[in-house]
Amino acid sequence: MGYVLSNYERETIINYNDGDNLGSVYTCNKALMRKLDKYCKQRPDIYKLVEKDEVSKTYEFPKKLVKFRLPRILSKKEKERLGSMTFGR
Repeated sequence: MGYVLSNYERETIINYNDGDNLGSVYTCNKALMRKLDKYCKQRPDIYKLVEKDEVSKTYEFPKKLVKFRLPRILSKKEKERLGSMTFGR
């Protein structure tokens, strides 16, 4: 049986500095690992799996792909429009 981490122990660390063009992500988050594994398969020229163990993986990619953004704030009109949409009908 594999090692099980608590929610608190399943951390993700994003690392980059001003001296390098590459950034890295160390993660124990299964959903993020699946996403980054998919990126590694789709774009091996950009995303690389550089280390893995029983509970974590570390990936490298250009640091310019690390993005931070504010959450989208919908206007009342946009909320009403999205609320009235019916999918698949």
